[in-house]
Amino acid sequence: MDVLTQAGITAIERARSAWLQGIVEPRKPGENMLSAQWIDSIIRTEAGLDWGWLKRMETFEDYEWCGAFSAHCWTSVDLDIRRMYFSSTARLDAWARYAPMFGTTAEKKLMARFPKPGAAELQRQRLVLTEDSTPAQVTAFGPREGDILIVGAAGSKMGTHITIVERWDAARGVFLTIEGNARGRLGASGFEGRQGVVRQERKVGLAPGEPRKNYHARRIIRPSVLDLVG
Repeated sequence: MDVLTQAGITAIERARSAWLQGIVEPRKPGENMLSAQWIDSIIRTEAGLDWGWLKRMETFEDYEWCGAFSAHCWTSVDLDIRRMYFSSTARLDAWARYAPMFGTTAEKKLMARFPKPGAAELQRQRLVLTEDSTPAQVTAFGPREGDILIVGAAGSKMGTHITIVERWDAARGVFLTIEGNARGRLGASGFEGRQGVVRQERKVGLAPGEPRKNYHARRIIRPSVLDLVG
């Protein structure tokens, strides 16, 4: 098994481990303290984004932590990359294209450390999907465990929510995902309808007449082996 495939497997194993812990987002201070500490850690420490300058959080109404969850799953990716790009869909999409997001000195130095390789097999992989995309396009791309899947409504460009692929169901045209900061099937906590680390299904494209606000796949992103540490 190649190193990048193994890194993707490790990413989804980390996602499953978090799901089994029953992480549920607290709605008020003092509630679900173990979950609050876990979510705070993937935002503010090297276990995820390493945004240590943020104030310690007990609730997360003003912070969308789905990107922090993807950073936690992909700790095999260089920490400086995770810190700069894994927090949002726009940042991840720019990173996958080897495009600057900020134009700062820090970003220029980081891009110089991780330039776009000449060989296609060494480059980050990115598949653009829309409301008109088909399962056949996705199958041709070849989704893997641990791939980063960005979802959103029609017209949302690169999407608005970050998930981790557990499995691609080609027959049904849906991704089985594990996600942070989402609603779905929670793990050991059993809190249905609450936000947390959940299992979900995310479809490809929209059926005729389906509401455009329904979330569907917008981007598949896979790191390069050159982005990995160790």
